[in-house]
Amino acid sequence: MIIPGTVRGSFPVVTGAASACPPSRSQEQLWDGFFAGHYRQNRLARRVFSSAGVRQRHCVVDPLQEDVSSWSTGRRMARYIDEAVPLAADAVSRALAAADLRPVDVGLLAVVGEGMRGFSGVAGRIFTAISRENVNIIAIAQGSSELTISIVVRRAGLEKAVRAVHAECHR
Repeated sequence: MIIPGTVRGSFPVVTGAASACPPSRSQEQLWDGFFAGHYRQNRLARRVFSSAGVRQRHCVVDPLQEDVSSWSTGRRMARYIDEAVPLAADAVSRALAAADLRPVDVGLLAVVGEGMRGFSGVAGRIFTAISRENVNIIAIAQGSSELTISIVVRRAGLEKAVRAVHAECHR
């Protein structure tokens, strides 16, 4: 999905956005086509599956196409990496294109630290420090571990952003 446009007032200009997902399947399709064959005798499994509140699932590995029940965790993770990384690369490429940028026009700053986990306001301090240097943040991402915040900025402002974050985190 690409959403070009602008926001009026003191807000930054929204230059583009993109997302990528593997194909989705309904919860019922997955139960009927795969899980019922493995868990039909277990009434609790069906009840948990149907009451999870999930209607659609995105499947990197589609169990209606491949029986993954005997796969090891390592094999599942390898498949996820094979499938998910190209989806992410495509989403980033489309977001950059929507913003009329090329990969060489941007830089990635990753703020990593155990001290970020569970503390509110850390991301706000980082973003404020970068904005004080008049560096526009193009994209941000934070994983569920709360140990890393990744920030995309124009390459010309990358060094200023790094210095600003370093100063903010060590004051």
